[in-house]
Amino acid sequence: MSLSDDKVFRAKKEVTWRETEGKLIVLNLQSGLYYTLDEMATVFFNLLIQEKKILEIIQAICVEYKATPDQVRSDLEEFITTLTQENILEPLHA
Repeated sequence: MSLSDDKVFRAKKEVTWRETEGKLIVLNLQSGLYYTLDEMATVFFNLLIQEKKILEIIQAICVEYKATPDQVRSDLEEFITTLTQENILEPLHA
């Protein structure tokens, strides 16, 4: 999935989450499936649910973690693709 810099995503309304013991647990109330996110996935998720643009997320992570924009974009696109397919995230249509 190739994402434009101004694309925005949000958690679907049937999704809830809670941080516990340094990990984020994400639950789809409709399907009953839950996911445990590691540290970097939690960072991605927290920025996405703030409805930030893709470019803003990439820039924030590059500064915080001294990562390259290409690597962050690749990881972020994979993360979004997976959580969209799992009905956790959806694009925000402005």
